[in-house]
Amino acid sequence: LEIKTKTTLTRRPWDQEHLTRLFSHEIWQKGVLPKLKIAGGISAYWIPLVALYTGARLSEICQLEVQNIQQIDGMAIIKITDTGEGQSVKSDAGHRIIPVHSKLIELGFMDYVRTQAKTALWSDLPRRNGKSGGFFSQYFGHLRKELCIPPDIVFHSFRHTFRSALAERGISELIIDRLLGHEASGSVGAKVYTHVSLATLKQAMEAMPDPLRATQLVIYKDGCLTSKWANN
Repeated sequence: LEIKTKTTLTRRPWDQEHLTRLFSHEIWQKGVLPKLKIAGGISAYWIPLVALYTGARLSEICQLEVQNIQQIDGMAIIKITDTGEGQSVKSDAGHRIIPVHSKLIELGFMDYVRTQAKTALWSDLPRRNGKSGGFFSQYFGHLRKELCIPPDIVFHSFRHTFRSALAERGISELIIDRLLGHEASGSVGAKVYTHVSLATLKQAMEAMPDPLRATQLVIYKDGCLTSKWANN
């Protein structure tokens, strides 16, 4: 009797070689945006970077509205919520606030946000069957194949990369779970009564070594991507 089983591909974090290969593409080196409509124009530049430096899910990033990027006590934050049209979160823990990493600020993310006049943060990104990340997932799959990136390194691998980087720096599981929108492990008391300040979350994020510190990237300035380099 032959029993067929479904093979599940195990995702792994991005390694330095393949991160460098991805961000050496002309999108990030020359500011040349893909012509494919499903890439969403300048979304193709920002969405992988936001994933790398926040660990957020693709759907969470693609559904962001301009009003979800805010300043709290002088700190730039990203609010993951389901209050906007078409927005959803995976679980109650998915509702969260993520500090904006200094690398994203250096690359001009807040300048980009300020220039957006529509509700959606990525106004050129089309939806697929009502899902914000559907078409971008398809586009990113094409890009991975073009760059010969192994099939077990996918967009969701940015979350694995983010978690692994923080864990290697000794950041507690509680804080990592808060940033990633995972249900915290441990006792009910630890889940319900443990408060983690924005300052602590920000400090944890900044403890992550910059995976693109040796890779020059074009930045967003004055309403467009410019060849003025951003690196350490």
